[in-house]
Amino acid sequence: MYSEYSTVNSEHFDFKILFFGREQTKANYAFSGNNTRDQYVLHLVLKGSGVFTSAGKKFTKLKAGDLFLLPRSVPCFYQADATDPWEYLWIGFSSTNFENILVNSKLYPDFYLKNIENSKFSQELLAFYDRLHQMPTLPEQLQLQSDFLALLSTFLKEYPANKAVSQSTASRTFFQAKECLEKTYTTGINISAICAQLHLSRSHLYTLFKRYLSQTPQQYLTDLRITHAKKLLIESTDPIDSISSQVGYKDAFTFSKAFKRKTAYSPLAYRKSYHK
Repeated sequence: MYSEYSTVNSEHFDFKILFFGREQTKANYAFSGNNTRDQYVLHLVLKGSGVFTSAGKKFTKLKAGDLFLLPRSVPCFYQADATDPWEYLWIGFSSTNFENILVNSKLYPDFYLKNIENSKFSQELLAFYDRLHQMPTLPEQLQLQSDFLALLSTFLKEYPANKAVSQSTASRTFFQAKECLEKTYTTGINISAICAQLHLSRSHLYTLFKRYLSQTPQQYLTDLRITHAKKLLIESTDPIDSISSQVGYKDAFTFSKAFKRKTAYSPLAYRKSYHK
């Protein structure tokens, strides 16, 4: 008589493809909608060039063969070049646990990769994008789901993080705190309130952010607010005191000091530099 029983240590990943598209943009085109999204949007640059930034990081120039991700709940800004505007395709998807994949890849924490045009992942991504144009039957929908997971598997194999990140209680706590900041920074919340909400000490939260982002929680909170403020200053005519409130500052004076410390410009000077 023979009997065998084993448990499988396998994490469940849920993904839903929401939309896809392709566009040849105009010179200096910048997306004018909500740049803080409730889903993930993966972009592959096919031609031309542009710039990309996320959550207060420096702008980087991207060109054909590069990849960038608009992460869920993270403010991002991207703009086509003035003389060689880019063409890109995109795939939008939702997931409750994609960050477990993201943090173990080279996409994290800057959310872009350069020179991937000759990779297996790039070839599979283009093929997967083509298949999305079909009207799938139920079996084909299941196959698409399987193909997307296979695509992510290829991605992790080709672009693993430089150091394996343990998906421990510590990393889950970090992502919970990070997501909480991303969802509430416009309300005026502070780090002490985040700690109280998540039952964490300030020193523990500080250690987690330095470990996973090389930033303090306060620096990340400031980056979220200043990145959002930059977008509002460029794309709206709202007065400075209104913008300071919209990004979570209690008064315009505190906002202006933080903005100038971060950018070397006052909010008004920054706005004028884009509307000469």
